[in-house]
Amino acid sequence: MQCVLTVERQQAVCEMTLHARGDHMLHGIGRHSAMRGAIAAAVDKVEAQAQKLADKWKTRRKTRLPVTRPSRRAAAAEPAAPAKRRTRG
Repeated sequence: MQCVLTVERQQAVCEMTLHARGDHMLHGIGRHSAMRGAIAAAVDKVEAQAQKLADKWKTRRKTRLPVTRPSRRAAAAEPAAPAKRRTRG
């Protein structure tokens, strides 16, 4: 996580960047007359992005189709393919 605190024109600015799992980067800029307010605004923005990303991951996990395996009866009903003979030559 990176946090850059600056003052621009009588206003505190907090620029926050957070690396999430994979290629995801969460970024938020907060501006306020007080430094604490700027930090809180940036944290709120990054937190909202993190929540949205977590919800996306959860719904993607839920909507994934279950893996179906062939039943034992279906596997037993299929005739086995005859083995090919190898010839030397």
